[in-house]
This record gives sequence, structure tokens and C-alpha cells, in this order.
Amino acid sequence: MIEKLKERLPEMAKDARINWGKVLDLTQLDGLTVSQIQGAALAVGYQVNNPVLLDALQGLQPEPTLQLAAKTAASLMAMNNIYYRFVHLSEDDELEQVPAGLRMQGMMTPGTDAVTFEIMCLAVSILNGCGACISAHTRQLKSHGLSVQALARVGKIAAVLHAVHVSLNL
Repeated sequence: MIEKLKERLPEMAKDARINWGKVLDLTQLDGLTVSQIQGAALAVGYQVNNPVLLDALQGLQPEPTLQLAAKTAASLMAMNNIYYRFVHLSEDDELEQVPAGLRMQGMMTPGTDAVTFEIMCLAVSILNGCGACISAHTRQLKSHGLSVQALARVGKIAAVLHAVHVSLNL
């Protein structure tokens, strides 16, 4: 399915096609696990809600629990990224002191380990452009020992899958 999607990308999207293969290469892990790469890709896929992209990602054969965790990350970050980006961009000190008060129980039982779930949340936060959330997830993942190469890989997954999504819709 991965190869079929690459064939569907138009010639003008050859860079997305080339990079698609690189970021989803499960033989080069850059300090991540296979599940973490799959989870980041799935979370981005669910966030952009592109059926062709999601169908291709099924070719990675992710576990059902990983798929559910990726959906949970996409759903939670769809809310959190908007709210925290608003607070951050408002540059209002008083607003920053107001508790968010947003329920986030999905984070308590995401269906995968905490680090993998953080990686999924980071991937979606990158896609959504929430600087506050990107900083928070990056700090958390570094505290769990993730390398800069691993973090960069998550960023590349978000960027390339977004490019594939856009290219499929041109």
C-alpha cells in the first residue's frame, strides 16, 4: 500500500514521494521504535483525515491499540493545540494564568506507553503549529531520553505526511 500511494503522487510531488519512503523506513529507526514511527504517522494521518493516506498507512500493519492511541492523540491535540496556541499568541499574561480546565482523560489511558503517546501528540502538535505544545512535548520526551535525531524524525514524519496529503489533493 505504501508503494501504491507513492505511485499516486503527481510528478511535481517527487520530493514528497522520495521523503515518504525515508520517513517511514522501519529499518532506520533514529532512536525510535517501530511502534513510535507508526504511531506518529498514524496520528498525523488521522489529523489530516485523508482516506488515501490512512489506507496506505495500514500497510505498516499497526496494532489496533496503536491505531486507537493515534486517534486519541489526534482528537486531544485538535483541542489542546488550538487552545494553547490561542493563549500563547495572545501574549496576554492574565490569560496565561487562567487554568485551561479542559478535560484530557484520554491521556491517562491512551492504549500505549507514555513515551509513544507523547511522540504522537508531538507529531500532531507540529502539524497544528502549536509552539507551546511542541515545547512541552519536546521537553517531556527529552526527559525520557529521546535524542535530537529521534525528535527530528518525528518532525520529518509530520512534515512529509502533510506534504503527501496536500499533494494528493492538488
